[in-house]
Amino acid sequence: MALNVVVEDIKNGFLLNGNKQVEDIFKQLANGLVLKDGFNAFGCCQGGQFLYVDCPVIAW
Repeated sequence: MALNVVVEDIKNGFLLNGNKQVEDIFKQLANGLVLKDGFNAFGCCQGGQFLYVDCPVIAW
């Protein structure tokens, strides 16, 4: 992974609005070939908090 991508990822983890982060991830999931039809998810720790948001591609 390129250093600038790592730095940008770390910066966004602290400074990017949480809603924007969730929106970006939902777009990536919806456009991915493997997960586009939905998936089941299990979240641990802080990552699980984002699963409570109404993700249109999670197979509840």
